[in-house]
Amino acid sequence: MNPESLPMDPHAQPGTRTARDAAVAWFTKLRDPLLRASERAEFTRWRNADPANAAAYAEIEAVWKQLDDVPSPAPLDAAERTSRFTASFETLRPVLAPLAAAACVALLAVGWIALPEGGANALFADVRTATGEVRSMRLADGTDAWLDAGSALSLDVTGKERRVTLIAGRAFFKVHHEARPFVVAVDNAEVHDIGTAFEVERQREGGGRVAVSEGSVEVAVPGKPRAPLSAGEGATFDATIVSRRQVSSEDVAAWRAQRLVFIDAGLKDVLAELERHGAGHVIVTDRALENRRITGAFDARRPEAALAAILDLAGARAWHLWAVTVVRPSS
Repeated sequence: MNPESLPMDPHAQPGTRTARDAAVAWFTKLRDPLLRASERAEFTRWRNADPANAAAYAEIEAVWKQLDDVPSPAPLDAAERTSRFTASFETLRPVLAPLAAAACVALLAVGWIALPEGGANALFADVRTATGEVRSMRLADGTDAWLDAGSALSLDVTGKERRVTLIAGRAFFKVHHEARPFVVAVDNAEVHDIGTAFEVERQREGGGRVAVSEGSVEVAVPGKPRAPLSAGEGATFDATIVSRRQVSSEDVAAWRAQRLVFIDAGLKDVLAELERHGAGHVIVTDRALENRRITGAFDARRPEAALAAILDLAGARAWHLWAVTVVRPSS
């Protein structure tokens, strides 16, 4: 038994501790080889000030002596070791349970943060970008593509079709014109190029968004006619719904120039984008707060400053807990 495992403050204000608590604290302190004479004198005054103090300290000394006098145990057989372990575990359960829970939360947090958006599929993508990384590339067919931070896609080019599957994040394509169709798949939906430049985003909860800066595309969802979109138009879609909106062509894929532009966007979606650009993992504790609308342009190179400004706009405040930011309403 180590007296250092019994931390108490002997200098705590009267009434905030029992005589036994103070006795434990003094017992630990008196074993400090650097103890000053003035501190030993203070202990003597404390012990003599109240018979309860002296009795408590004597009890601690007696318990410690009993522990020192315990002989080394004889070897136990397997059954006895199991029995002793079970009894010890039951005694320690009130202490071990919260520690185990905390350890599990920490491990889950690490795994949650470490696993990229899109889950395990993103790990096996043909192209993937890290947090804060924006990458441009030319695909084998001559199409120019840009991947936003925290994005992943897979490529499947055959003699009949050029197919890109957006697994996570978002991408912008300036499509090379040729006979083979160019299709971007997002969940169960598809975006078909008709000679254009466009951005596609996969939303975390499913479905996606598309915005067209040049030419036109068609959005196809199961069981619905294809929805055509021209330059300056965008749409939000899931397995069954296509909702149109107007967009500014110069703001399409503004993230390529390190600008984050939001037009009447929900706070939940805004924070997901900031996470991709290095703001850390953000948790919102209030459902109504998640849906508050944000409009503005922010510097992607300063994600923490952008987060602070956006939370101010949303009427929210943040607590930083290790690698996680917890967001709550200001009032």
